[in-house]
Amino acid sequence: MRLLKLLFFLAFIFRLSTAQSQTNTPLYLAGELNGQALKIFDLLCKTCSKPYIEKANALNKQVETLETAVKPGEPKNDTLKKLEQAQYLLTQQVRKLYDDLNRRAEAYTLIKPEQESPLFLSALDTFLNGHVQAAMNILETAHYQRLADVHAVLLLADIYTLQFENTKAAACFESAIRMDTTDYNSLYAYAIFLKITGNFDQAQVNLEKIQKSSAATDWQIAQANDLSGQIYQETKSLDRAAQVYQQYLAMLQRLIRLNPEDRFYKHCLADLYYRLGYTYKEQAYLESNSMIDTRVYIDTALIFFKKRAQVWEALFRIDPEYEVRNSSLFIAYETVSNLYFLYSDMDSSIQYYLKNAEMLEMLHRKHPDNMLLADNLVNVYSCLAAEYSEQQRAEKVIEYNRKLVNIDVIINRILEKVDSAKVNYVQRSENMETIRSYYNNRYRQESFRGSFYEAIARTYKDVNQLDSAAFYYTKKINLYKNRISNDSLFNEYASSLANAYSDLGNVYKIQGKLDTALECAFEELRIYKKVLPQSLKGSRLDKSGLARCYGKIGDLYQMQGKLDSALNYFSRAAQTTVELLYEYPQGSNKSILAESYAKTGAIYALWDQKEKAIQYDEKAIELYKQLFVAFAWEKYKEHYEDLEREVNRLKSN
Repeated sequence: MRLLKLLFFLAFIFRLSTAQSQTNTPLYLAGELNGQALKIFDLLCKTCSKPYIEKANALNKQVETLETAVKPGEPKNDTLKKLEQAQYLLTQQVRKLYDDLNRRAEAYTLIKPEQESPLFLSALDTFLNGHVQAAMNILETAHYQRLADVHAVLLLADIYTLQFENTKAAACFESAIRMDTTDYNSLYAYAIFLKITGNFDQAQVNLEKIQKSSAATDWQIAQANDLSGQIYQETKSLDRAAQVYQQYLAMLQRLIRLNPEDRFYKHCLADLYYRLGYTYKEQAYLESNSMIDTRVYIDTALIFFKKRAQVWEALFRIDPEYEVRNSSLFIAYETVSNLYFLYSDMDSSIQYYLKNAEMLEMLHRKHPDNMLLADNLVNVYSCLAAEYSEQQRAEKVIEYNRKLVNIDVIINRILEKVDSAKVNYVQRSENMETIRSYYNNRYRQESFRGSFYEAIARTYKDVNQLDSAAFYYTKKINLYKNRISNDSLFNEYASSLANAYSDLGNVYKIQGKLDTALECAFEELRIYKKVLPQSLKGSRLDKSGLARCYGKIGDLYQMQGKLDSALNYFSRAAQTTVELLYEYPQGSNKSILAESYAKTGAIYALWDQKEKAIQYDEKAIELYKQLFVAFAWEKYKEHYEDLEREVNRLKSN
């Protein structure tokens, strides 16, 4: 459990996204946090972490105790499933809390100097100096004596919220609303609290009061629509979410017409286009369970994702340096590329990656030592190499492989400066901002190096230079193995290390070195088994990886002719995926299950157990049909048609 590191890493990333406003809009309305609000945000994260860690650790111990009693191949009991679900929900809570902490920290920048009472300033100063309990004592005393103003009461409510004193926090929010019924900021703050605590209906009641008020400002109503849409999205009321977001969109467009030079509203517009796109993309995933063509949802999602990219393109033309700090246009282009790739429109996906590469290369020429730009270039080059490989365009694969190799020189130079900056800082303790920009997140830099090794290895694999591919995958493994020699760092690097073993095992499999490939697969399995009980990430990716790993081991045993062992691991893959689909009914998980059923059926067919073979093949056929209708991928159609022919053959014999 490394929540504190996660939260401060998120705080660091959020800090990187802040820049000096060029408009007359207040800092909060410009989408920025000043130094005071940033410090508040850090303290809010720190304060909220302790009770979460205690609660999560208690759950982890219970899960670990029960898991040790479950034998391989046995189903998990209901108690264990409920505890794992509780782990996931707790993790989701802290992720959502991070977003809401941003909102609350930003709100402090709205307070005007004339509104800052001596009591509020004293308590805030005490809080900012890290004396949370002392600040609480000051505020509680004043509140009980009816001496506290609205801002002081809201600060007390925030502190209670972050210490999970929800009853006291709710009482403070309600008290603040009673103190000034025209203060819609208190209603909005209370709605955030209600969202954090899962009281979605009551949160919507508060937001509706703002939305229907003739006294609320346009921006207050817009904020209420935005938060309301996020609540509907979180509760899977996606049609309603889209409707509310459209209302917010109309208000934003009006505000932009009235304030054409104000970048803040354009930032909000880009974020809203993303949320609209994501809403329709999520609708497609939900409908993938039924026999409904989801392409209309994906097409609509693409429209909004492209509009988001267009907003950032316009802002990039005004201020290219903003992209250096934030990667906003890079992420917008990548979102469009990924969705095109998901639906097999490779040419359109490549088009957006090429736009990304052109933009990043231009910025990189101006900022050759910027790690974020180099990181993004590695991502784009490796994706282009992979997609050109899908199109069997070897010359393009080699071209982008060479570009990746050239970046290695740049990475080494940047990392040398990182280490030099560290030495200078230790010796002179000066130039903190330079140190932070180079050194504050060594984990990110090492992850970047691992991503680079992976990209090089993958492109060598694509052109069938397998020894070179194995060399770079091994370098990636050694990088992460050295880092996790300290057990406290295991979770931070476990996923990357598991993926590296998976990739190296695939290379050995292609080379026919099945025993070595099995060794890699079992190393990968060991990592998943260790990380799952401790995972901070909701376990979705870890469980999906575990299921794929079981299937991989089954494949290798089948290739060796060890069919009993293969069947055992295919069964484990299916069982893990069924559990995963209970929480995440996405198409990618159905694909794992369909594959497991099909392979199980194939083994029973080899053993001439026709009834069992038909039973598993028909299960796989049903899943592949659902996937084909949902995603229109020809490979799914080919799979179920092949299986239908196999079922007919078995029945005719």
